[in-house]
Amino acid sequence: LYSTYCVSCHGTDGQGGLVGGARSFQSLADWKRGPSIPDMFVTLTEGLEGTQMRAFNNLSAWDRFAVSWYVASLYTGADRPNGTREDFERVIKQYELDVQRDPPLPLDIDSAIDEMIEDAQ
Repeated sequence: LYSTYCVSCHGTDGQGGLVGGARSFQSLADWKRGPSIPDMFVTLTEGLEGTQMRAFNNLSAWDRFAVSWYVASLYTGADRPNGTREDFERVIKQYELDVQRDPPLPLDIDSAIDEMIEDAQ
């Protein structure tokens, strides 16, 4: 997903700058929303007004989370982006990610949140 949607602006290693204003994912400085995985999800969902960063609602919510996790993995510093349980719960509620869709998903949302937080640490 990253190779398809992000590389052309942000670069293979997340170095940024390939398109004017495309941020580097190798630094936690100057994020418009914040560098947490839930904040990245919101950016992928809504885009960033006043920038060339568009929304990627063509991707499923889980694909947007996958891209967010990948972007976090590009950061090489000690303070790797993550998110708190409250951050994940806020995004899940805001975008109604816990609402069952057809066909129903066999997903225990509490276990999924715990697993995402555990992976981020």
